[in-house]
Amino acid sequence: MPGKRRHQKEQTRMRIIAAVIKVYTEQGFSAPTTAIAGEAGISHGSIFVHFPSPSLNHLSRQQFIKCITAL
Repeated sequence: MPGKRRHQKEQTRMRIIAAVIKVYTEQGFSAPTTAIAGEAGISHGSIFVHFPSPSLNHLSRQQFIKCITAL
């Protein structure tokens, strides 16, 4: 079971990162985390389980920039 749970957590993290990229592209860096949660299909509080508030902002911007520069 621990392997399955770990896989699910990683899948959720990847959905959050994908949602951050999409929401930031459409709404900019000031988009609310509720928009990110909605796009990822998770509850608002779940975002902060996977990314504490300051690290979400830093990571999401960092991921966004990485993805854009890779294009």
